[in-house]
Amino acid sequence: MRRLKILWFWIIPWGFIKQRCHYLAEGLSRYHDLTIVYQKVSYEALEKVPSSLKFKKVRALPFEQGSTLISAHVASLMWYFQVARDLKVNDMIWFSHPYLFEVVKYVPLKRKLVVYDCADDVLEFSSVAADPNARKVILSIEKKLIQRSSVTFVSSFHLKSLLLERHSVDEDKIFVVNNAVDSAFLVNSDSAEKLPESMEKFFNFKVIKLVYIGAIAEWLDIELILKSLNAFKEIHYFFVGHLYKPLPFHERIHYLGKVKHSLLPEIMRRSDALIMPFKLNRLILAVDPIKMYEYISANKPIIAIAYPEVERFKEFVYFYRNIEEYFTLLKNCIMKNLPPKGGGKQRANFIERNTWEKRVEQVLRILSAVLERNRYHA
Repeated sequence: MRRLKILWFWIIPWGFIKQRCHYLAEGLSRYHDLTIVYQKVSYEALEKVPSSLKFKKVRALPFEQGSTLISAHVASLMWYFQVARDLKVNDMIWFSHPYLFEVVKYVPLKRKLVVYDCADDVLEFSSVAADPNARKVILSIEKKLIQRSSVTFVSSFHLKSLLLERHSVDEDKIFVVNNAVDSAFLVNSDSAEKLPESMEKFFNFKVIKLVYIGAIAEWLDIELILKSLNAFKEIHYFFVGHLYKPLPFHERIHYLGKVKHSLLPEIMRRSDALIMPFKLNRLILAVDPIKMYEYISANKPIIAIAYPEVERFKEFVYFYRNIEEYFTLLKNCIMKNLPPKGGGKQRANFIERNTWEKRVEQVLRILSAVLERNRYHA
């Protein structure tokens, strides 16, 4: 496969929070010329920009969740006029959200390879699920995107089932590419970055430290957290990530903010347990959590809500299905009777099989086969 020019439309800016799209883009840029397009916004850049990547920042109305069809059209037109030339000179057009497909509807894509990377069930975010008009708009655009795509990547098996049922597309066009862990993201590494003083003070508390890493949003089971704080005076919760929804005020709930990815290994190393206390809903059932891969690399007890998509992590994770099971795990953690699950060899084998480098290799194999099948002569 020759070196291709890829134009990838992102719904988030590069430096916001390191996610699936960051890792895949970094990996693909070693083999192809990759330009990332995203909306110019003010934000605190947490991650460095790799020299192998190019960026194009557009000025436009935001694709707000809950937008009307008219406002989506206006936003897409503003994007289009700034990227029209780029669309013509690239071989492959890649999308990370259905809304962004509106940008290219003015351009013939007959000889372009179109790719959709679906990381979440976009119809089930609360602002969309609660708004029939927004749901209708996104559903319509997603259908057009998947039907036009030469290949759709999904992060979970549940997502694949949903898209097949929702849009009646050929199964051989949708591929599961799970999330993964950075091979350099090892907690016991001697090169682990130390915490700044402002954060270090939190980890000097002589308490049971339950650490959550990820977005703080509507899927967190706050009721469970508050009940556990009432039941166990020894535990403190530490939250790291972007705050989409305010945390309740409690003297034993600590919000450490958004942090650069290189600090996460040390944060996890200082924990007593790593947790994923989610509410089970349609959005979560489709999630393959990146945090689970990173948690496993930490060699710490992991406590998480059970659902089918995460069952394959059972060798390393203590699952709970109700409040009673959650409380039992917390009791064991307090009594120092909750060791990390899985041995060192199993963990090393898991990491070796589930790195982002492996996922990029998988993506490249699939793209090569699709290009050959569609006679793109790459």
